[in-house]
Amino acid sequence: MAVAGADPTIQHRIQTKEARVRALEKELDEFDSNLKAESKGARPIKNWPCQSYAFARNAIDIDIPIQYQKATRKFYYLWWWTVLCTLVNWLAIIWYGSMKDYSLPIQDYLFVSLYVVVGTPLSWMFLYKRFYKAMQENGALSSLFFFFLFAHLVWTIIMALGLISIEGAGWLIMAKVFVDKHNMLGVIMLISAMLWSINALISIYMMKVAQYSYGMYLANRHQQMAENFTA
Repeated sequence: MAVAGADPTIQHRIQTKEARVRALEKELDEFDSNLKAESKGARPIKNWPCQSYAFARNAIDIDIPIQYQKATRKFYYLWWWTVLCTLVNWLAIIWYGSMKDYSLPIQDYLFVSLYVVVGTPLSWMFLYKRFYKAMQENGALSSLFFFFLFAHLVWTIIMALGLISIEGAGWLIMAKVFVDKHNMLGVIMLISAMLWSINALISIYMMKVAQYSYGMYLANRHQQMAENFTA
């Protein structure tokens, strides 16, 4: 990149440094590609949640390119926030159903428990791990991932509303509980409604994060195609 009016010696140094940076980036990309090719058939070592009882792989610092690590950690935190939401929701609905004024059928207890037992691993597999694996491939997100992320957003909004028909401890059911003077339960419902609402806001933000990560992938791919064309 030439600078108008600059000393030719300085321009030469700048161009030399830029060429060295591009060469190093190319070497790093080749090294990363060769490393992935060599380990393609290898089974990844499971290390999560701990070495003694590991049933999943979660090593962001090792598996994910540095430019995508921050975004991957954000999705990891979103997953933990969703776990917290489902646990507080479970507590609120179980407490709600155990009160004399609000008896619930057995299937409601079953469904709210399924949110924890089944929803937690499903959100891990279809949301966080899909993003994780895509970032391993330098940000190649699929349209199916964005569908799951949108579905997660819709679900959090519905849960935040608080419809008892879907066992959601949110704003509507919270208002009913406070009107009926069950203040302690109302506080738990309030916490649950706030958690789900924050989850929805975070999910909107994470859509932008995912789009930005995918944009980085497209930009890198176009750059590689241009370099191959001009080489």
